[in-house]
Amino acid sequence: MNKLSLTSFFVLLTWVALSGGCTLLFVQPDHYEPDDSFDEASSIDLGERQHRTFHVEGDDDYVKAYLSENTEYLISVKGDAHINPVVVLYDEEKYWLDCIDSPNSYHSEIFTYVPEYTGYYYLWIFEWGNDDRGTYTLSVEVNGTD
Repeated sequence: MNKLSLTSFFVLLTWVALSGGCTLLFVQPDHYEPDDSFDEASSIDLGERQHRTFHVEGDDDYVKAYLSENTEYLISVKGDAHINPVVVLYDEEKYWLDCIDSPNSYHSEIFTYVPEYTGYYYLWIFEWGNDDRGTYTLSVEVNGTD
């Protein structure tokens, strides 16, 4: 992306953020793409903060994290004003464990989880309605750490 188009992109983002009610029309794919299925799931390390996007309508993100049994983890998905993220948690065998979509927290989902066994766990993250684009930050950390 050249300097002019990058500047235009940030001007558009600022205008959208200040106007409150416009839909963001252009969002760059994040560097974790493709991550649109279990087989393409990108990894996240404990304590890492990943800046991600829903860059097209219907963009789904799959992420895997290696978690230890009997340890409490804090999982956070904090989105911008344009998205309502939903998080679905799966175990290593890709069995559904939980769906997190708090009606009291429109732009973010923050929850704790204690695995029963050590292994990879998957997060399926999507935007409710699959019709908005925007950015979010994902983190997975041992609860009680910064």
